[in-house]
Amino acid sequence: MEKSVEGLNEWQSLKKRMVINRVHALIHGAALAALFYYRITSISITTSLPHLLIFAAELVLSFQWLLSQGSKWNPVSRTACPDRLPADDNLPSVDVFVCTTDPVKEPSLGVMNTVISAMALDYPAHKLHVYLSDDGGSPVTFRAVKEAWGFAKMWIPFCRKYMVNNRCPQAYFMTEQTGDHHFLLRKAHIQQKAYEDFKISLAKIADSTDSRVSRDHQPIIEVINDGDEMDKDPQMPHLVYVAREKRPFHSHRFKAGALNVLLRVSALISNSPYILVLDCDMYCNDPTSARQAMCFHLDPKLSPDLAFVQFPQRFYTLCDKDIYDGEFRYAWEKWEGLNGLKGPILSGTGFYIRREALYRSTQQLQKNGDMIKWFGSSEEFINSVYTHNKPNYPSDNVLQFLASCSYDNGTKWGEQVGFRYFAVVEDYFTGLILHCEGWKSVYYESSRARPGFLGTSPDNLGEVLVQHCRWSVGLNQAKHLQEVLMTGYPTSTWITEQRMWMIRSFTSYFYANMYTIMDKIGLRKATFLPTNKAVDEAAAELYQRGVYNFEAPSVFMVPMCTLYMINMGSFVAGIWQAGKGNGMMLIESLIPLFGMILHLPLLQGMVVRKDKGRVPTNVSIVSLLLSSIVMAYASFAT
Repeated sequence: MEKSVEGLNEWQSLKKRMVINRVHALIHGAALAALFYYRITSISITTSLPHLLIFAAELVLSFQWLLSQGSKWNPVSRTACPDRLPADDNLPSVDVFVCTTDPVKEPSLGVMNTVISAMALDYPAHKLHVYLSDDGGSPVTFRAVKEAWGFAKMWIPFCRKYMVNNRCPQAYFMTEQTGDHHFLLRKAHIQQKAYEDFKISLAKIADSTDSRVSRDHQPIIEVINDGDEMDKDPQMPHLVYVAREKRPFHSHRFKAGALNVLLRVSALISNSPYILVLDCDMYCNDPTSARQAMCFHLDPKLSPDLAFVQFPQRFYTLCDKDIYDGEFRYAWEKWEGLNGLKGPILSGTGFYIRREALYRSTQQLQKNGDMIKWFGSSEEFINSVYTHNKPNYPSDNVLQFLASCSYDNGTKWGEQVGFRYFAVVEDYFTGLILHCEGWKSVYYESSRARPGFLGTSPDNLGEVLVQHCRWSVGLNQAKHLQEVLMTGYPTSTWITEQRMWMIRSFTSYFYANMYTIMDKIGLRKATFLPTNKAVDEAAAELYQRGVYNFEAPSVFMVPMCTLYMINMGSFVAGIWQAGKGNGMMLIESLIPLFGMILHLPLLQGMVVRKDKGRVPTNVSIVSLLLSSIVMAYASFAT
């Protein structure tokens, strides 16, 4: 194992995996070269259109495979050494950004648990500042955050005094608590009673308050406290509620717009040099994550060019029968590989990012540019860019100006400053551009038994496909089974990932490409649909049993069912032709047979099942008609 000079972190190359990856790349590359040689030399004027389309698909998939090899060339694992950090007084301050939008799809109880877990991080309280962005401007969320403050005043001292590891209240009280003596158990019981009261308060707020999301409201910024800042509890970090201005005739730029408002507002309240970004359902599971991240940010060998430390996303709602491939195992393996290069891109949540990286080089800007053109017309904000010192608390008018929907107009916000506005996946483009500007990153998975952050994963097919339509990511199949087994997962994981990759490719990724083209030519505007975090008992029950819930939108289900029926027809046609003496058709019929077996749950959903999660009858009928048309055309063409 190799160590950094300062000893704050260590890293090692995963040599066994590296050798396997490189040997496989050599063999696979040679096979592709032979395939393309055959395709090119066999092309003639009699070559049919389907053969040309297959060749084009092979080229696209091979190019995708080639691009993915960089993330496998030198996988690296990193270890943090927080016990070697400087004293607490010498640690930098950290701002935490939590984003929520809709109190119906993102229930307040889960959001407040995330907020409280962030406030309870094992970090000096006076250097920790938590900002909740309520992009829906909902009175439910505003009232709930005040209730959360009241409960946190009891919860945080309890966690700090007794060194509680699981500082998300909901997760803490869901597990059986043990202690060395009755005193701790009695204290935990008192906290649980307070938490039950807190849950009842939130339920009453949800029942008695309008939960509609507002798209037309003034900015609201409020520091949550007891009214007397002089008597602030030293164990309590800052908690700030932010609802940026929304107007129907102004583009709100989705999550990136909300994060940029938090970036500006926090600069005048705490101005911490480092920022933790969290989704509202991704709570802090390991209270030491901030200290672990500082082991990289404070390392002189890394820090000059280090933009962010990315933690993996882990999900507490996943069961052993993870039929929707919600763990994203393949993504984190790639991020581990990118550790051997310049690091991964941002993954939406669970990353500690350097504020200066989002501002670009302030020294360069001071020399070359008009600061107002870059950062807007607020002198207070521009002054905050030059220093990391905590400013005096600004006036409400200044803060509301920074949170106004027109502040970005005519500036570089979202283009070269802050989180980027190019698409609804702001994390992808922001991370990519930071790398293009010369910044590096670190992927870090804690060696402790506790994942840094835990969140919820969709438990029905519709939410999964909507989510991936938004993300539009890919999966490399080249030695997929070997990678699954080598990382300690069973063969069933490989089956699930293959199945979901095919489903996403024909639905989510197809529509994502189509929507992108329509957006570019002006036929459709990009939209952001938050994943529904509200609990659906029926869907959750099916998920726990390992049964697919096919209550997905018809635009997703019809292509899937149509393709399955085409596979069935192709298999039957192949066997028929083989019976007439065409031996090659027997081999080719194995391809649709593989698809039929892999997606057997879909056939069961169309034919066998009678429960609520079955494939709707109208979907089956439309798919049958479409597949019949395709098969009739194929029969006529041959």
